[in-house]
Amino acid sequence: MADIHKFDTVSQHSAFNKNTTRHPLVNIIDLSKSDPRYRRRLHFGFYTIFWKQVKCGDIVYGRNTYDYQEGTLVFLALGQLIGENNGEFFNR
Repeated sequence: MADIHKFDTVSQHSAFNKNTTRHPLVNIIDLSKSDPRYRRRLHFGFYTIFWKQVKCGDIVYGRNTYDYQEGTLVFLALGQLIGENNGEFFNR
């Protein structure tokens, strides 16, 4: 199985993105504080909503690739995987 970066808690995801955790169940992440990174598969152990403000490429979900544009809301249920390990570097 490919390398999967797993986030079990909101605090883990906040720390990974260099943000403080204001509440253990709900947080807002400012990705401008995070480091640039390589694309990889992500697993979230909590419900997640992303507001994708920038056009940083397609999102791989399951066996399909989705063309999300700038300003898209992305919703993930508990335990879902998103992304791919393709070695591509991106900056938010």
